[in-house]
Amino acid sequence: MRTEYLKHFTEQFAYPAEARDSLLRDYAAVCGDEAENARLEACIAAYEADGPFDYAAALETTKSIAGAVGVSPYAVDLLLFIFLSAHLRERYRQRGVADEIWRDSMLYLRYKLVECHDVYGVWGSFVASWFAGFFTLGRFALGRLQFEQIALGYDFAQNGVSLRKGDRVLNVHIPSSGPLLPELCLDAYRRAYAFYPELRRGGILPIACSSWMLYPAHFSFLPPESRIRTFLSDFHIVSSSILEDFSYGWRIFGADADKAPCDLPERTSLQRAYKRFLCGGGRPGCGEGLLLFDGEACV
Repeated sequence: MRTEYLKHFTEQFAYPAEARDSLLRDYAAVCGDEAENARLEACIAAYEADGPFDYAAALETTKSIAGAVGVSPYAVDLLLFIFLSAHLRERYRQRGVADEIWRDSMLYLRYKLVECHDVYGVWGSFVASWFAGFFTLGRFALGRLQFEQIALGYDFAQNGVSLRKGDRVLNVHIPSSGPLLPELCLDAYRRAYAFYPELRRGGILPIACSSWMLYPAHFSFLPPESRIRTFLSDFHIVSSSILEDFSYGWRIFGADADKAPCDLPERTSLQRAYKRFLCGGGRPGCGEGLLLFDGEACV
């Protein structure tokens, strides 16, 4: 049984007490079924063997385990990745990646735990397939933000930087982990500049992003002091589009996202601004762009 590791991990990363108790109960339910626990252990052993690991197949297995023992698949999905985290730490160390980066990356499991509870009332994760990027050592959390290498999807030429479609660049993700403070973003860009020297172009690190946060319409309805506007202003926007549905609404309104616009809550300044925008006929959207970072500032 891996109960002690589960206790240590959830305490180390400050999981809410209710979440810790819930995950321990769910794991006890899995352990109570010898066959299903053996299936979970087989998934963990396959990852620890350092060979090819089929994440999609593993998540099909956790779904089946959850159904057999009567707990939420979101909980068993999260349990799997918590248990894989021990070996991931060893893989980080073998690669010479600092424990601090492992800790920042594993904090993401807690962010998604809280998000899952806010949206579905379950302590677990409903986006566990996204975790694979961390566990393949393809994505790293560097302070407040997360980064991975991608092939650029378009040509770009601005501020002396020329890139062609297909060039390797850095991509940034913004986890839902609290205020998007400019100083924390700057710190993350500096860490990325040091961590990915091979992606610099003449001393400039191009950082791509595709997100609802890069929707240019935010300048029209979010207040000037909005941190989303500050984040957006650092990017050279290359495209944007209006979405047919409010697919990212849960990121702003949680479990209330499916309500009619005028019934949406107003607990935060972002909720209030978005509610006014939607009630006034505004349509949600997204954008993509490039941030050019010279090691100290965006250019």
